[in-house]
Amino acid sequence: MEVEITHPFELNIKTKFTGDYNFQNIMCAVAIGAHFGVDPFDIKEAIENYIPDNQRSQIIKKDQLTIVQDAYNANPSSMKAALDNFKKHFSGSKIVALGEMLELGNASADEHLKVAEEAAALSEATLLLVGKLFEAPSKKIKSLHFESSQQCMEWLKENKPTSGSILIKGSRGSQMEKLLEAF
Repeated sequence: MEVEITHPFELNIKTKFTGDYNFQNIMCAVAIGAHFGVDPFDIKEAIENYIPDNQRSQIIKKDQLTIVQDAYNANPSSMKAALDNFKKHFSGSKIVALGEMLELGNASADEHLKVAEEAAALSEATLLLVGKLFEAPSKKIKSLHFESSQQCMEWLKENKPTSGSILIKGSRGSQMEKLLEAF
């Protein structure tokens, strides 16, 4: 993501973040640095050198394969933002692996169906849905369903893509980071 700052100083920052939703985070970092008198070029250097490695908007390259690992947590709005970003900024063959969104209460069934339908709208993407809450939606759309991230990881090992892009997203309880073991 590239950000152009015009006030209180002019800077062009090329980050290693993905997702337009990170724009506010970057702007907050710039504003706090400016407020405390940090040199603008030190702000730029710090943001440009930061490499996400905490399962949030993390980009992992494996030869011709790009993995977007955003499995720290999930809710309906973060799922939609991740799917929109994936559709907009990533190309080639695509796999979308989504784990359950937990703690949604009475809205859970409806929200899982909405997210599954949104993911299915990504043209030509292979959709992998993980967890009991995605079981019913998986029957209504073209997707593969797995009871656990371990089962999904085993499928990925057997059907390992060598190029394209993969989005991995889900609540912590879904343990979607396990999918990385397939690569």
